[in-house]
Amino acid sequence: MAFAADKGITFPLLSDPDSEIIDALGIRNTLVDPDDHPYAGIPFPGTYVLDAEGVIIAKFFDEHLGVRANSAELIRAAQGETVELVGAPAPADGEVTAEIRYDGDHIAAIVKHDVVVRLAIPEGQHVYADPAPEGMVPFTIEFDDTDQIGLRAMVGPAAHDHHLDGTDEVFPVHDGTVEFRLPIVNTSSPKIESLTITGRVRWQACDALACRIPQSQSFSFELPTAKPDWPFGGDANPDDTMDFAHHFTRMVERRNQPTD
Repeated sequence: MAFAADKGITFPLLSDPDSEIIDALGIRNTLVDPDDHPYAGIPFPGTYVLDAEGVIIAKFFDEHLGVRANSAELIRAAQGETVELVGAPAPADGEVTAEIRYDGDHIAAIVKHDVVVRLAIPEGQHVYADPAPEGMVPFTIEFDDTDQIGLRAMVGPAAHDHHLDGTDEVFPVHDGTVEFRLPIVNTSSPKIESLTITGRVRWQACDALACRIPQSQSFSFELPTAKPDWPFGGDANPDDTMDFAHHFTRMVERRNQPTD
C-alpha cells in the first residue's frame, strides 16, 4: 500500500476498499457524503482490543475523529482491569476522603489522559450523584480553565438509588470506595511546552440522619506536553506529523480515474 510505504510501516495493514468489514462492524462514517467525497466509505476512527483468541474485549471511540486512547488505557484493557471499585473497603467512620491523581507523566496532543478521583466514603454514609436533591451538592470534578483542554465523559461506577425516609423521593448516590476517571485532551498550541491543570473535586456526604457541609479538594498538575504517541514517526516522518493533504490528493486522483 502507498500509505504503508510512505510511512515506513512494516506490519500488515487491512485493506477494505469496498467497506465490507467496516459495515460489518457498524462503524462506517455516515457523515461523509457517499456521492462526491474521496473519503466515502471510511470508518469512524477507533481502537479495538482483542484477546489471544481474537475476541474483542474492549473498544475505544471518541466523538472527535482526531482523539485517540493512550497506551496505558489500552494496556489496562488488554489486561482486563476495570475502573469500577464498588464494594471495596471503606473507612468505618469519619469523613469522606478523596485521592486525586493524573494518570501519566505527560499530556500528549490529541491523546486522552485521565484525571483519577478515588472517594473513600465511610460506612453508613453516601455521596450524592447527579442529579442531587435541590440545595444539595453532587459529586463533580471541576477545572479552572478549559481553554487548552477538552473534557470527555466521566467513567466510573453507576450510582444506586437512595430512598429518603418519610418521603417518596429517590436520588442516585455512591457509597463505599469508588473510583472515577475523567478523560481530558490536550488541545493547546503545539508550541506550548507544559500545561498546568488546576481544579477541584466537590461532594456532599449524608447519613441516615443528616447531611454534612459540602466539601471540596483542590488539585494542580504541571505536565510537560508531548507529541501524539502514534506509530508514524521515525525516518519516514521525522517531524512526527502526518501529511493528510498528500494522501487526500492521491485519493482524489484515484477516484477521478476513468473506469472501464
